[in-house]
Amino acid sequence: MSAALKLDHESINNENSTSKSERTLLSSIFEMQGSLQMMRDIIHKANFIALNAAIEAARTQSQSENFTLVADQVRRQAERTDALSKGLEKDIQTLSTFALRARAVNLTDIAHDVIDKVDRNLFERNCDMQAWAGFGEIVNCAQDTLNLQSANCSGADFRQRSSVIAASEKLGSLVNIYQVYADSFLLNNAGVIVAAAKGTAHIGADLSRSEVFSRVYETGKIWVSDMCLNPLLGIVTVSYNAPIKSIEGKVIGVINNHFCWTMVQDILEKMPLSQQSKLYILNSEGTVIGSLKGRGQLQDHLHWSEAGSQSIEGKSGYTIESSRNGRMSAFGFGQTYGFGAYAGKGWSAVVSSPLEIQTTQFLTEEVNRDNETKKNASTLANENLRRQSEEIQKRVSSINSINNETNMLAVNAAIQAGVAGAEGEAFSVIASEIGQLAKQSEEFVNVINVLTKDLGESVRNTIYQRLGDAAFDCMDKIDRNLFERFCDIQAFAGFSEIAHFREATHNKDVLDLLRRLHELYEVYHDVMLLDLEGHIVASAVHRELIGQNQADRSWFRDCVTGNVIVTDLYHSKSINDYTVTFAAPVKSAEGTTIGVITTRFNCQVIYDIMASTIVGKGTEVFLLNSKGIVIGSPHGDGILERQCNGLKAFRAIQKQAFGYTIENDPNLDNQLCAIGYARTHGYLNYLGKNWSVLIRSAILEE
Repeated sequence: MSAALKLDHESINNENSTSKSERTLLSSIFEMQGSLQMMRDIIHKANFIALNAAIEAARTQSQSENFTLVADQVRRQAERTDALSKGLEKDIQTLSTFALRARAVNLTDIAHDVIDKVDRNLFERNCDMQAWAGFGEIVNCAQDTLNLQSANCSGADFRQRSSVIAASEKLGSLVNIYQVYADSFLLNNAGVIVAAAKGTAHIGADLSRSEVFSRVYETGKIWVSDMCLNPLLGIVTVSYNAPIKSIEGKVIGVINNHFCWTMVQDILEKMPLSQQSKLYILNSEGTVIGSLKGRGQLQDHLHWSEAGSQSIEGKSGYTIESSRNGRMSAFGFGQTYGFGAYAGKGWSAVVSSPLEIQTTQFLTEEVNRDNETKKNASTLANENLRRQSEEIQKRVSSINSINNETNMLAVNAAIQAGVAGAEGEAFSVIASEIGQLAKQSEEFVNVINVLTKDLGESVRNTIYQRLGDAAFDCMDKIDRNLFERFCDIQAFAGFSEIAHFREATHNKDVLDLLRRLHELYEVYHDVMLLDLEGHIVASAVHRELIGQNQADRSWFRDCVTGNVIVTDLYHSKSINDYTVTFAAPVKSAEGTTIGVITTRFNCQVIYDIMASTIVGKGTEVFLLNSKGIVIGSPHGDGILERQCNGLKAFRAIQKQAFGYTIENDPNLDNQLCAIGYARTHGYLNYLGKNWSVLIRSAILEE
């Protein structure tokens, strides 16, 4: 292990660290390949000198033995150097192949990360539409406008109805809370828009013949559209549609949410890619529905590429193939497999990056979608780079030894020429040539040593900077999930059943609602309702807690003052597990706080995100709170106990968003480790809790 590697490397203050490092590695390989011409010149010159020395030895009888010895030494040096040169050339070519594979594997990881983020986001939208369909204002409006058609009721007529006003206000409130919707419509049983979140312009529009209405109304099941241009809104959206049902279970309307596609664009633009890279989301037919800067959206396709074709077939992996412009590029691709109850739409992600070195190598390799296989692919790519770099270092070390011998040979040749006197005058010219050869060899060795050092550093940076990028991606997924929970609690507080919980006749309605929300969102240990005195009056799961007083909790005291609260992670005695509490004030029609609704977030959701983070086998992912205390670990050990605030990585987080360090970790018997880090940056109006992610990989010193 070189001393340089042990230096703290607080690196990379931008999103493209791995991509830049990979380009640097390929550039280093290209430079080393170029340096081999110097070595070939030295070999050619050495063979020429050996031939002249042999001729001179044959001509000079008195010094024949000494001159022949020198000639043989020069010839053997040339042969050894030639063998090393060919071996080095082969090693560099192998490293080049491994570097290309590493680039492609990294792009595959990014493709999987992209589609996973999209799936997680769309899962949340899947939950939202079903929850929104149950709001009292929505159901009342659908009931109140039964059978009203646009032919006999104008938009103005609809807009004047109190139920329409109330439903529109509720939809507007929900859209403002979640911030990810272009609009939300309520369609009555005749397919007419009777309420809208953003203004009244579309109220009265007839959508009875649209797929949005017919699919849901006729089947009574939820339906999610593909990404498409919405003619009513004039923008591209994904439509989420759920039936609105009466108390008797009859479909009386449809909730029609329009997911804002710019949220997917935001995911794409924030991925760690070079400026020359391209990133696409394809629908099941291979049409581009998302790309960097929105290029080719709904107009282009990737049928021309092997990567595009394979991703459409449901495969995941990478290719090295020609881009549309003829330039060789690495491609990574992966298809959706949904998330939770959301099955996905058959979409896929394809990432491409042009190669900086010339290659005619075409390659296709499939990588299974399970986390273990993806981690194995990353581990193998990193291990191949490391091992081949070490082989090159050994080869260069042998070249250094030959260079030392060449210097000694030059000295010996000069001595032999001096001993021969006038008879060795011609040989003195050869001795001078050997001296020049030694000097040329010395220059080459200086160059190759620098290039080898740079190459080794590039290999290490390529491997370790992926830790920082992976930490950034992991923290981003956690932030996005907690943002959704932050929105949920505010939305839950708006249910009419919650607002009327003090009325005895609504107790069953409240319990039923909490149970339904708990089952629908799948991410909570419990959903509870407290009165203004802090007593738990309803619980979705832990009914034994009803009556318990939590007025002494700091989150409750802060919430009753009107604040939406997100606690740090802690261990809850009541549910006997780690959780984060989200709480929002429940208000009366007059705006007075009358209680608190609160959720107990299931932190296993976060731990699953950590476990699915793709870096390589043997790496460990940790989540820290603002004090540097572990709140998430690979095996669930040390939570709220282990301290990491002494690590350089934790201190580096305070200065920059993400990167990596090389340091000895006292939590791992002072083992030398590469530690990638990233701090929370929140998401939209969720500001985060100043958490951070560390990804640790032990470095085995040899």
